[in-house]
Amino acid sequence: MKKMTYHDGSYVLHGIVGNSWTGKISAWYEADGTLRDAERIQGNKVFPVKQGGPIWTRLENIGAVYADEGERPRMTNPRSQESPLYVKYLSLKADEEPFMMGGTKYEYVWAEYPGGIKDIGVYSYANDLVYSYDSFRQMMNLPNPIRRRKGETVRDFTSRCMSEEKASFPEPKQRIAVCLSKSRKRNPLESGASISDDEDINTRASRMG
Repeated sequence: MKKMTYHDGSYVLHGIVGNSWTGKISAWYEADGTLRDAERIQGNKVFPVKQGGPIWTRLENIGAVYADEGERPRMTNPRSQESPLYVKYLSLKADEEPFMMGGTKYEYVWAEYPGGIKDIGVYSYANDLVYSYDSFRQMMNLPNPIRRRKGETVRDFTSRCMSEEKASFPEPKQRIAVCLSKSRKRNPLESGASISDDEDINTRASRMG
């Protein structure tokens, strides 16, 4: 998906794809994210998108994500005041593999959260958007994400996290990245880093299948 911004702040998103339609959509928005017009392009044919229909509503949600300067998401998850629904894509995560859930392809990536915090996000190939980690779990009806308890050491949290997150993250590498991010919220895992400075923790974590 490509964004083009005009001098008055209005913008157009080209190449929008989704599970609810075939082909690609171009959508035009006011600077505040209000959807003005949209058309679906399939082959050599162009079809207008019906105002008020399900595709129009989906495009309104997508447009809201890109309304603010720098394409910083402003939509929040109505079910959570702590975590936004969408976050800003930063980069791929090392050694991550795409996965399927609910018939849709996703991949764990690095994302930027409000306040400039770097943490795990979930990229949707179908919608070309990044969901926050918490909102993705809510959408997929996964158990509440594990949190580090007050006074809990990194060693104890890591051991508990690797065990309790096994159902949500079957792959050990994914689980390691998630657990480290949750144990060190302000200093998430960088590419190629170990889960801990303690080699004993690294060894035991890598063996937890």
